[in-house]
Amino acid sequence: MKPPYLIVSGDFVKAGGMNQPNYELARYLAGEGFETHLVGYRVADDLARHPRVTFHRVPKPGGSYFLSQPLMNRLGRSWAKAVIVAQQKTRPDLPTSITFAQYAERWLAQGRTHLKPASCEAYDRMLRLHLVPAFGGLRLRDLQRGRIKAVLTEKRERYARNTLHLMLGTLCALLNAAIEDELIVANPAAKLGRALRLVQNAKVRQEQVKAMTREQRDVFLRTATTVEPWWAPMWAVQARTGLRPGEVYALREDDDEGTRLLDLEAGTARILATLNRAGTGVGTPKGNRARTVDLSAQTVAILRAHLGRRKAEKLARGWKEMPAPIFCSQDGGYADADVVRHAMDRVLKAASLPHFSPHSLRHTYASGLLDAGKDVYYVCRMLGHASIKETVDTYGRWLPANRRGELDVLDDPPALQPACNQGGVSA
Repeated sequence: MKPPYLIVSGDFVKAGGMNQPNYELARYLAGEGFETHLVGYRVADDLARHPRVTFHRVPKPGGSYFLSQPLMNRLGRSWAKAVIVAQQKTRPDLPTSITFAQYAERWLAQGRTHLKPASCEAYDRMLRLHLVPAFGGLRLRDLQRGRIKAVLTEKRERYARNTLHLMLGTLCALLNAAIEDELIVANPAAKLGRALRLVQNAKVRQEQVKAMTREQRDVFLRTATTVEPWWAPMWAVQARTGLRPGEVYALREDDDEGTRLLDLEAGTARILATLNRAGTGVGTPKGNRARTVDLSAQTVAILRAHLGRRKAEKLARGWKEMPAPIFCSQDGGYADADVVRHAMDRVLKAASLPHFSPHSLRHTYASGLLDAGKDVYYVCRMLGHASIKETVDTYGRWLPANRRGELDVLDDPPALQPACNQGGVSA
């Protein structure tokens, strides 16, 4: 079924200013088979008679365009909502009487077939504790933006911003799926995050990013070699590659099929996996985006030395096989996030440094590159961000505001530049 169109304007007649283009547009849409709603003062007779055109006349108080403009705007919005509601009467495969709770159960069951377990757990928690109690008995297509806004506004009094953000994210994902299932034609929760001020602006987010300075990083890594020598190589690699903690915990030399992931000759590492939150297995990286990261010469040297020590550790600890993760625990399994975090705290304390989390090493990598003037697109690719906007929004405060001499590449070679004197350019 073709979507309807609604045009709000003054007149839809064959002559006069914008009236002719309005008329031609309406006639074209109706001729192409689109249901066309016109909101205005006048309409040409042939348009008014067209079976696919519906004209909604706006009164003109005192014959004044100026006085009638607010009424035009209000009626335009009103008819737009009415058209959307009318469009809800589609013929979906699911019953139109399905309730929010019934659809949520179906949606989550489908999601478990392709979403990460952590995402499904978060969705399930938001639905079970917040959304189904609030909307469960409602028919899905009766859910209105005002009701959603009222519920989330009430919950703001009791829950943190991040929890509200998860509630709204879950609701938006579910309603987007309902659009795909043709149960509704618009998402009533769309863009509510900004209206409720749940979305932090980029400047606030940037201030919350904790990154080490180059000096702090070097002190931390030096101290780690004596206080926590087991994890020191892993932190050194993470600080020079920008990997997320879960990605460095899951880093391997080869995949299950024997394909080389860590290529020290080429100076690259293929990032295909991340350790899940439970620490029991791996999944795809954030956003399901695999990537290849470059390795600096020092990072390659650190990895070569570490891989050599692993062979000695295998013999000393009696491992039957070489552990799959490059940076494994002392029993040969995946690194335990809590163990790593506590180990990092001990190093920071010994080095007299402020608190940083393992994720701060990723921030340290990104901020260091940007502060040195490296290309934003390159940093974006190395981090595995979805877009440059994400990189700039997160690390924008480390981008140099001015780069003296950068524009000199646009100038002619010195020999071809015109001679200048104190009075200006010579003839």
